[in-house]
Amino acid sequence: MIPRGTISPFLDNLSKSMHDESLIITEADYVGRCLDSVEPGDLVCTLLGCAMPMILPRVRFHHILIADVHLESVIHGKHMTAFKEGGKTLQDFELH
Repeated sequence: MIPRGTISPFLDNLSKSMHDESLIITEADYVGRCLDSVEPGDLVCTLLGCAMPMILPRVRFHHILIADVHLESVIHGKHMTAFKEGGKTLQDFELH
């Protein structure tokens, strides 16, 4: 529980530290932060070989890579563990 009267200073400090970033909530209810240029509907993916999840907006028939996203509950290999246990699947993407 957050002590009464501390949420406003917390949010003030958080917004000062984020610069050109925004807080996001994914469809899977992960909370994180990423660049302001992210739009609703952009994919959040864990790409093989990448330490952080990436943002992949769709442009016509392909995707582009615009930035990583900091999702505390996804970093440190959580998605790869789920993949190995059969909870996630691989998907091919055409990146430009």
